[in-house]
Amino acid sequence: MDTPGLHRMRMSHAEVERQRRQEVEELDAPTSNAVQRTCGWRYSGMAPLGVSPSERDGLDPAKVDKWRREFLHLIYKAGTALKIPPWGLATAALLCHRFFSIKSMKRNDRFVIATASLHLAAKIQEAPKSIRDVVRECDRTRHAGNEQMQRLLSGEPAYADAELAYLNGAKEQILMAERALLYTLGFDLNIEYPHRFLLKFLADLDSMPGGGKLDECLPGTRELFQSAWNLMNDSFRTTLCLQFPEHKVAAAVIYMANEVNKRRYGKGIEQVIVEKTGDTSATFFSYFGISPEEVKEISGQVLELYAQSMASTLRESGDHAAEGVTAGGMEATLRPGAAHGAADGSLKRKLEERADAGGSKVPHLAS
Repeated sequence: MDTPGLHRMRMSHAEVERQRRQEVEELDAPTSNAVQRTCGWRYSGMAPLGVSPSERDGLDPAKVDKWRREFLHLIYKAGTALKIPPWGLATAALLCHRFFSIKSMKRNDRFVIATASLHLAAKIQEAPKSIRDVVRECDRTRHAGNEQMQRLLSGEPAYADAELAYLNGAKEQILMAERALLYTLGFDLNIEYPHRFLLKFLADLDSMPGGGKLDECLPGTRELFQSAWNLMNDSFRTTLCLQFPEHKVAAAVIYMANEVNKRRYGKGIEQVIVEKTGDTSATFFSYFGISPEEVKEISGQVLELYAQSMASTLRESGDHAAEGVTAGGMEATLRPGAAHGAADGSLKRKLEERADAGGSKVPHLAS
């Protein structure tokens, strides 16, 4: 039989647990709908994603987009500093996207969830990082303009005790957020990556006997796939991973890189497909199993990402051309022979630069 004292201890523990859970959100067990939505993720495809939980909670769409950019910036900036591989960063971004397609950013600290996603993603990728290192780097990024926080997290001996106390407290919050992630996503961590499909497409074309090796029959093969690889990494900064299966995203970024490659070298991958398969009716779309409408939607979102980035940069520099940067204009520049203005010309160059950008290299093409 329970004694009154033991009963009070149990009630106290339950209360403490409840309060800790509320720091992230009301971490009740996920509803059956949430589990159904995430286990074997159902992609929306061409259909709009609809009103997000954050918008239903009163956040306007512009703020939702802004907050999404902020948590993605945290993941990529801190994750790169922690030397987490690109597919690990993609995993963290995907976890965040899926979580906030079910839960509201108004009720869940986006930075805490992003930090937890990064820590969990590193473990999923079998490249685990110390939770203190993850918290330290994420909080450095989050509080980049806060000198006091930068000193606290500097690792200097003078701040060692204060830093340890801070990290220990933050560690508990991140572990709670990690549990929230797992419950909300129904413990579904079976994640496919478009990177794998990109390499498979490359290997399949390369191994076909007709026309010789891919890099022999397609000028700029290395640049094409490096550009597609970079575009694909960037795609996780959008919500495409909620809308389209991985092989569709891989095919669409190959299409984008191919259009740029044709402008440089005069020959595209669709010609190689005909040569390799011997089928004169074969098209890019039939070979890769994607429709023109899907390519337009996926490429449009990636281009919009670049348009927003460039417009922001131009506005900060006081350049009025910022208002002329549009994803729609950039889509036109991907079509052979299309003319473009100065702003969209800059965006076109931004796309072309992805072939030569630093960062991760395509494994089968790396020198």
